[in-house]
Amino acid sequence: MGINLPGPYLTVYLVNSGISLPLIALSLSVNKVISFAVNYPGGVIADRAGRIKSYAVGAITFSISMLLLFMKPTPHIVLLYAILSGVGFAFMSGTREAWLIDRYYSNKRKHSPPFDIIPIWRSLHAVASATSGLIASIVTMTVGVRYVFPLAGLLVLSSVIMFLTLPDNRGAIRTIQILRTTLRTLKERAFLGLLMYSTLTSSAMIISFIIPPLILTTRGLDEGLLGLIYTLFYISMALGSALASRVARRIHPLHYLLAYNLLVFVIYIAVASLGSLEPTILLFILVELLLGIYNVVFIHVRNAVKPSGARASMISLMELSGSLAITIMAPLITSWGITFTLIASGLVTLLAIPSLILTQSKFYCLLAIQRIRKS
Repeated sequence: MGINLPGPYLTVYLVNSGISLPLIALSLSVNKVISFAVNYPGGVIADRAGRIKSYAVGAITFSISMLLLFMKPTPHIVLLYAILSGVGFAFMSGTREAWLIDRYYSNKRKHSPPFDIIPIWRSLHAVASATSGLIASIVTMTVGVRYVFPLAGLLVLSSVIMFLTLPDNRGAIRTIQILRTTLRTLKERAFLGLLMYSTLTSSAMIISFIIPPLILTTRGLDEGLLGLIYTLFYISMALGSALASRVARRIHPLHYLLAYNLLVFVIYIAVASLGSLEPTILLFILVELLLGIYNVVFIHVRNAVKPSGARASMISLMELSGSLAITIMAPLITSWGITFTLIASGLVTLLAIPSLILTQSKFYCLLAIQRIRKS
């Protein structure tokens, strides 16, 4: 909840504090450079020392970055926030997913849980995000938007306390085993295809993340209502996650991933062409619904190719690749304005499609769908 609390307000808050959009994009790039440097080592540490321990380190660092934003934002404060939050996200990256998969889907367990566990997790995640949007809106309208950020830090710290009460798990015992598993997996053509697909798709989603608040406010939405609108977005995502099981049983995962990218491209172009507020909100709600389904389907697909001994490391590697792409693209795309950024994000999402079509990823998608049907 705490991680998503600043979401609808961060960009608007920084712009209203005198921070330019190119500088915001630069801070995003710095954030991703730091993630690029720390992400994979953080994943190795999580596999080696424990996923929950790695999450705790990342959560504490992220909370400190939130407290910085409570201060009057200056270029130096924004860049320091970007560095600390980048380290925090890098250590949290993939830890919860890796912990969940190995906790409930481990080969050592006699019975695997039903496919519904991941949709439930993603649905609860989206509901928490929706609640955070509502809380952010209330805080903004009562005491001011700057108080959203220390509250986010406190909520993330409280999650550490709850997480530490759970039994931890880890991957390979030795670091060299994790590195060898990573190198072996990188030689597989199918994994490289998924890596490229994930890189382009996730980078486009993150780039476009800073744009919706600005589009909605410039098209007439009151700033105080952003939290409520984002609550609707997250509820739509939760609904999508809840529907993912039914969708995955009727549509091949590879086909849904292809359809998702194509539909997001069309929606982004439609949003860029519109000028009114209401249709824009409805289209963003549709994107969140599709994203909720996508998150669940892709989690199953990518974990079908990741060995348990290096699961957190491989998830972090995908995050690292996305960070590198964002570092390169974000300042270039956002410097041309809001509309161009939205269109470019749609095009990047579209360009991710060939990486699935031209590889043998379908084989691993079949493994995922067989697991779903058995459950």
